[in-house]
Amino acid sequence: MITGGIKVHTSCASTQDECIRIGQPGHCSIARRQNQGRGRLGRSWDDAGGGGIMFTLALPMHQHKDVQANQEGPLERLSIQAGVAVALAAEYLTNPAAKLVQPQNIAKCEIRWPNDVMSDGRKLAGILIETKENTAYLGIGMNVKQIPRQGELAPRTVSLQEMTKEPLARRLGIANILESLAEVRQWDNPTLVAAFNSRNMLLGRTCTFEVGQKRIRGIVESVDPMHGLLVRETNLHSTRCSEVPAPTECKTIFLPARITSLRAVDDELKT
Repeated sequence: MITGGIKVHTSCASTQDECIRIGQPGHCSIARRQNQGRGRLGRSWDDAGGGGIMFTLALPMHQHKDVQANQEGPLERLSIQAGVAVALAAEYLTNPAAKLVQPQNIAKCEIRWPNDVMSDGRKLAGILIETKENTAYLGIGMNVKQIPRQGELAPRTVSLQEMTKEPLARRLGIANILESLAEVRQWDNPTLVAAFNSRNMLLGRTCTFEVGQKRIRGIVESVDPMHGLLVRETNLHSTRCSEVPAPTECKTIFLPARITSLRAVDDELKT
């Protein structure tokens, strides 16, 4: 995957911006610190203390276009591949023997659709994909050495060091993520979807989604990670985007992945 070189920044505003500026498919920009990093939905992902993993990998669009054309968009597939790969890497890093045991015996991380990686309900890693000129810029941030936070973020985030109670080198984390990503990108769709669903944390939970410019709140009944979600609406007065089919009598509606964003999980608002 890395065919355009690696540049390690002691400090930068954003690995996304640095990688996009270089604009070379196969390039990887890594930062020890970043102070204007961004995540999904306009959220920030900064690390001025240098305790986390932050890197962006530029991938030519044709390299992650699914062989089953018209089954799903290549970006939806890349998004799920990245989430599963980061979860696998975290599982290996927190359990070094994980690669030697049966998969069902590994303590799994959770994935909060589409690709936030969680541990016991706390966020461990986030992923952002941006596109420009037929290149996908895959940004990954993972908490590694951060000490427990104070204030409002304290109960919502976790680091690898908190999980293992042991020091861990960031370069080992990056190597594991890249290795896992290379492996997952070779999987067929059934294998990929099964890996996601075994870590899916939204099933049965009440969530709020943004579909286009509209908000919909409901209980998640099923998740097809690359295509969308079936949600049983609980807020009957929510407005709907024209691309979302009208609900049936049971008020279960399909939310297409390509225009849907997760805004909140109700029980997480209490933390």
